[in-house]
Amino acid sequence: MSPKKTQADLVGVALLAHDHWKDVRPNLYGTLLGKGILYDRLFDVGEQVDDYIQGAVNEGMDCHRAKEMALRRWVYLPDIDQESD
Repeated sequence: MSPKKTQADLVGVALLAHDHWKDVRPNLYGTLLGKGILYDRLFDVGEQVDDYIQGAVNEGMDCHRAKEMALRRWVYLPDIDQESD
């Protein structure tokens, strides 16, 4: 069993997602933190972004474009916390 991940373990995309979600998506951040799965989810997001970029670049996409698309999809999520019904 691997040791529990913490904020101190965050780097790269996982750290970027942490800071963004904490500031811009506080409901998502709080829910995941309360369930005890925030850091696992952040590491998953980091891996998904890295995998997407690698695959897109291998298929001929520009690296910067691939990163921009991946961050929009997995990190810079739509701001539903501020939406009103």
